[in-house]
Amino acid sequence: MQLTVSRDTLLKALSRAQGIVGKKSTMPILSNILIETVANDRFTVTATDLDIFSKGEYEGLSEKTGRICVNARDLYEIARNLPAGNASLETVDQTSVRLVSARTSYRIPTANVDDYPPMPDFGAVEYIAIDPDVLGGLFDRTLFSVANDDPRVFLNGINLEIPEAGRVRLVSTDGHRLSLIDGTVERTPELDHPVIVPRKGVVELRKLLEESADPLEMGFAGSNAFFRRADLLLVMRLIEGEFPDYTMVIPKSSTNVVKVGLVDFQNALKRMSILSLERSSGVRFALAPGEMTIESSDPDRGEGKEQLEIDYQGATLHIGFNARYFLDAIAVMKGNEVILELSDELSPCVIRDAGEPGFLCVVMPVRIT
Repeated sequence: MQLTVSRDTLLKALSRAQGIVGKKSTMPILSNILIETVANDRFTVTATDLDIFSKGEYEGLSEKTGRICVNARDLYEIARNLPAGNASLETVDQTSVRLVSARTSYRIPTANVDDYPPMPDFGAVEYIAIDPDVLGGLFDRTLFSVANDDPRVFLNGINLEIPEAGRVRLVSTDGHRLSLIDGTVERTPELDHPVIVPRKGVVELRKLLEESADPLEMGFAGSNAFFRRADLLLVMRLIEGEFPDYTMVIPKSSTNVVKVGLVDFQNALKRMSILSLERSSGVRFALAPGEMTIESSDPDRGEGKEQLEIDYQGATLHIGFNARYFLDAIAVMKGNEVILELSDELSPCVIRDAGEPGFLCVVMPVRIT
């Protein structure tokens, strides 16, 4: 194989693969990517950890067709530090490839291409066009509360369901908090039951959506979710299992409702979390008509207190929460006001965005001594 490609194109292709290749796998081949020329002016880069497949097509001049399997991290670090301009990749023998750019050259070992897992034949997939900004916004409002490597595997993803035509609902929880967003879309995929989209796959999809606002299509078939653009296909294996009944976690009613300015509340939480217990990021809310006091303390580091003006006419209430959970929810809100719904010191708090009625977050209280 002999391929000439611009540094920027090569870097784009390799950066897309970094989060996908298997870093902790017992199969060394999964730390590699597969580069293959498909025409005299195009090449593809494939990356996988067996749960996620990514295949992108890029511009590059090929004088000799072929394919190579090379370590994804090493080639990325090399490309990231190359000078601007073109770089060439040429097979030296069956065990190495030479990369040349200006006065810089490398000889890099390659793996056996026949050992690289082929992308499965997924069969027919029905795709629908979806606004990438809309899809990205829906995932943003649920990704922060997904569990990470929880033994309850169904918590390591986002539950996606279609309540009715034109509506999509995403829900996630890590057992301590829950987030839910109802979104409106022009078309909905054909789904007759909820599916759980894996956290890692969503993270990689968000990276692609941040690259550009190019049109995006999505689809579901078998046990996989598919997302594609003109130059890229991203396939992720859905998580098996049944998502817990999240409706049992969301309080049906609350006796106390607080309205507070988003920026003031956010800044106060940031300031008070500085001296909170590092393990729990715990802060105490003291509610009284028209006023909220946020307190934090650590026996070894000191204590802090801040008062906020709020719209509240309920009873006096003292309750503790993890400040980070509130900050994560506030960070994805659109409006200027946060609505808190509480009942007592042992019940969860429902956090709502005054600027987006379809979004809510439920946070469990914590005991702070």
